[in-house]
Amino acid sequence: MLRRSGAALAEVGTTNRTYRRDFEDAITARTRILMSVHRSNFKVEGFVHDTSLDDLVSLGKERDLWVVDDLGSGTLLETAPFGLGLEPTVQERVRAGADVVCFSGDKLLGRPAGGILVGRGRRSGA
Repeated sequence: MLRRSGAALAEVGTTNRTYRRDFEDAITARTRILMSVHRSNFKVEGFVHDTSLDDLVSLGKERDLWVVDDLGSGTLLETAPFGLGLEPTVQERVRAGADVVCFSGDKLLGRPAGGILVGRGRRSGA
């Protein structure tokens, strides 16, 4: 899809350390979206730093860029009370300011394969 649209994906940071400045350094005149992808099926421990969604939303507003947050499977309920650890909920990520939050509807809701997109929509001027 990226190739056919003419878009180019630019990876930023490293597997275990990604900072806001990594996103800032990767922005070019062609950049339209900042994207965060949740590690839903593995965990990185040790010397780890992730750019917060708050930082990405702030940067997106400063540079007039959309922020897309991919939650993988996603969750609509808090998972910690069930002994599953902390996972971000779709509602939290939308409230945090992501323009689009995507997650897997098939895994989360038991529906036919396909993703679900929710969000705040386009900010004025974007």
